[in-house]
Amino acid sequence: MPTADLHNDMDYYIEPLIFQVEDTLYRIPREYLSQESTIIRDMLQVPQSINSDFEGSADSKPIILQQIKATPFRFLLKFLFNPDGPGHLGLSKEDLITLLELSRKWDMQIIRNKVINQLQPLLEGDPAHKWNLAKEYGINQWLQPALERLIRRSEPLGEWEYLMLDQDTFLAVAAIRESCYPVFMDTVNDYFDSEVTDISHWELREGRGAIDVNLSSITFECPRPAPYVDDGGADAESQSCDNIRAGEFYFELAVFKLGKCFYQVPNRPFTQHSPIFRRRFERLGFAKYDYENPCVLSSDISPTDFTNLLRFFFPPPQTTYKYTSEEWASVLRLASRWEMDAVKDLAVENLTKRGFGTSATKLQLAKDLGIQAWFSEGMQAIVTRDQPLAASEYQTLAPRYVVQAIDLRERGHTRYHQYIGQITHMRPERGELPVNISLSDRLAPLL
Repeated sequence: MPTADLHNDMDYYIEPLIFQVEDTLYRIPREYLSQESTIIRDMLQVPQSINSDFEGSADSKPIILQQIKATPFRFLLKFLFNPDGPGHLGLSKEDLITLLELSRKWDMQIIRNKVINQLQPLLEGDPAHKWNLAKEYGINQWLQPALERLIRRSEPLGEWEYLMLDQDTFLAVAAIRESCYPVFMDTVNDYFDSEVTDISHWELREGRGAIDVNLSSITFECPRPAPYVDDGGADAESQSCDNIRAGEFYFELAVFKLGKCFYQVPNRPFTQHSPIFRRRFERLGFAKYDYENPCVLSSDISPTDFTNLLRFFFPPPQTTYKYTSEEWASVLRLASRWEMDAVKDLAVENLTKRGFGTSATKLQLAKDLGIQAWFSEGMQAIVTRDQPLAASEYQTLAPRYVVQAIDLRERGHTRYHQYIGQITHMRPERGELPVNISLSDRLAPLL
């Protein structure tokens, strides 16, 4: 038979092939990869003439594996070439996760199962990461144990759990945790000992309920908004001028430009209350801000807000005019932006007196504008009310405030004492939920 008519028996013709991953070459038997992956087996099943210079036959003509990194490929080869099993390789959790990704890409079910078995004991102390990997890689048998561990443990949910769980799961786990009630031994001494941990049993209730608890010792530190960057850069001509304006005490009419609209008003209230505008009006080289050279305002400022601020500085002549809550809110937004502290405090005072906005609205403004009183009020409302944290609040608050509120909610409990009556109690920690409390029904919607 002529040599040209010969071909390889792909099952019983063992030959090394040259693979290139990134800038590294590997020379390995094809069987080590093809027996583990149907994808690679199909890729290598193309018949080649026995004398041809086929792909993978030489360093100069390697089989190039695209979109694969050299490090995970090396881990995979270690896994395949290890005669004692994967447990002897000493791979870290991160290495195994890398292998898990590669086994998914190439549909290596045997490798995948081995990696999962190796990973499981490494993740026992990190149920949030275990849940995250289970969702990412379809490891369904991990889902319920991971959530159960998150709910049963005494340690509260933290920022790591916030990052690992999706929004709906995080909020659902938090709601279940706070509905797990420790029921105390019903003695008079319980009421006087705030550190009491003597618990007769636990209950899983429908919800936590509202609590009336003194939170004055808890600090809810309002986030500081990013400082406003004045985009009206220094005037080049100013460098050659010997004089400067007196800023706060250089009164003149000034023209402001917002979008296509011009406004001409005295500059006095702006320079008096805002260090940002004071610096602008102290700049050298301008005769004044006029129609030809206006004070240009940032395009993200609402014309309605600016008009309402002008109405505050230059009120209508009617002495009976009363500002609406919406107008005060405009004043508050721009006073905060331009560091008009006295004006900001006045706007907060008036809006507070009017009962402006919902707790969520005030919490959002407090976070955006740095209003400590409203922030504390909003956080206290979240902690003491019946309803658990909502998705809108989850999205409004930074992770550290979300986990602070959740921790306080699950430690706050109301119970009835046969001698004293209703007792609201902040426990030092929630405690460990025993295994005899079944969570199956509560967890079913999350699986």
